[in-house]
Amino acid sequence: MRGAALLLVLAVFAAAQEEEEGAAGEEGGLEALGGLDWKAKPIDFAKVDRTIKKLPELKSEKPLYGLFLFGVEGETRVWAVLDAKGTGPYDLLYLDRNADGDLTAADERFPGEGGKFSIGEFEEPGTDVVHTDFTITWTKESIRYQMRWAGGPVTMGCYGPTRETYVNFGPAPKEAPIFVPGTERPFEFEHWMSGTLKRGETTDFKVFIGNKGDRTGAFTCVDDKFLPAGERVLVQLVCRDAAGKEQRLTAELAERC
Repeated sequence: MRGAALLLVLAVFAAAQEEEEGAAGEEGGLEALGGLDWKAKPIDFAKVDRTIKKLPELKSEKPLYGLFLFGVEGETRVWAVLDAKGTGPYDLLYLDRNADGDLTAADERFPGEGGKFSIGEFEEPGTDVVHTDFTITWTKESIRYQMRWAGGPVTMGCYGPTRETYVNFGPAPKEAPIFVPGTERPFEFEHWMSGTLKRGETTDFKVFIGNKGDRTGAFTCVDDKFLPAGERVLVQLVCRDAAGKEQRLTAELAERC
């Protein structure tokens, strides 16, 4: 793993539950798990505008593009473009700091070294909120990024079900992955290298907590310090027993790394 992402683990024994356990779980259901707001509006990534108004003169034969969404509804688009003198490694980042679609301003150009670009403080466009320690790191395998949200908790990516699924920036704006950093939206989950649940066997079921991007491997999570030490996440395992009857088991995701 890269960094200290909040990865929660549940040791699951995949076996049929007694009928009364299933009935109890069904009565409680997810509605009993803290009164969560299930009406939170997801971002419709298919409707996100992927146009860029103005780019600097790019030198790379293969510039790479990524798009960050800010705001509770993901309404603010911040483009990131990697450039290089040749085919790589990438040594120049353009970041649309004011979200106006024009990446030619002098303060939107960030030289990098070893694929790492340090933005530092980043004032979220249209607000007076300043995020700190913002970095973007390119590798051949994937893109990395993190920042301290409003100078506080860490939000970082990218993640997916396996390391092989972590995304990289795309070769064109229309193919750019979309990332949603932050701690303001209702959190979602992404499982990580959990394997297959098999009847009669035990496996670790692991999930990241954070915000989904527009595709597998573009997940942004919070770090392992985000939840207070005593906080637990409740999950409900829904499965079918040998007779085909739906069973439900409520448990805690307690271990974290």
